[in-house]
Amino acid sequence: MARVTPLPPEGFGRYTWNNGKVAVIDIASRYREGTAERDWPATLWRLGQTAIVEESRFSDLSGFGRLQVVTRGKGLTLHTDDGAVHRDLSRAFDVVRYDGATKLTAKIADGPVEVLNLIYRADAFDADLFVPLGDVTLKPGEHVLYASGNPAQVTIDGMIFELPAGHALKVDGTARLSTTGGPIFAASLTSR
Repeated sequence: MARVTPLPPEGFGRYTWNNGKVAVIDIASRYREGTAERDWPATLWRLGQTAIVEESRFSDLSGFGRLQVVTRGKGLTLHTDDGAVHRDLSRAFDVVRYDGATKLTAKIADGPVEVLNLIYRADAFDADLFVPLGDVTLKPGEHVLYASGNPAQVTIDGMIFELPAGHALKVDGTARLSTTGGPIFAASLTSR
């Protein structure tokens, strides 16, 4: 049976991204044992909610994979240095995947947006970020379920959990999952 841990927003980390322009809410993360939090060389994975209010240059995160989805606002596009659109995040709940080393600038479509970011050490994890629909089986690993905007009810291995808006659950292990309300975003990480 999976171990389920509530993650209330009072325990989330809050800081400004390396570029000094973007506010981040660190929902859940894992670092190498015995290292300081928010130390990039020690980071194994991080799930965060980010507000993007203006055109922003993304930090170089070589060695990391990134998954991103817009949770509020009218979307954004990620452009390479030559101006080409590298990824389009203009449709609700479309998750994009890209290499953290790619030099990108985020351009917002029409007003501020909020995005959910899953950043993970690419050589250590396989990762996914998705909206679970119907009955879903979570593979062995670490999973975070996040209600970004509306409350939801989550059933994990037959146990019902109420998930208020802005709260998360950490699920360790394999589990059967179903949700109502929400939407819920699921970040899943399995060790390689």
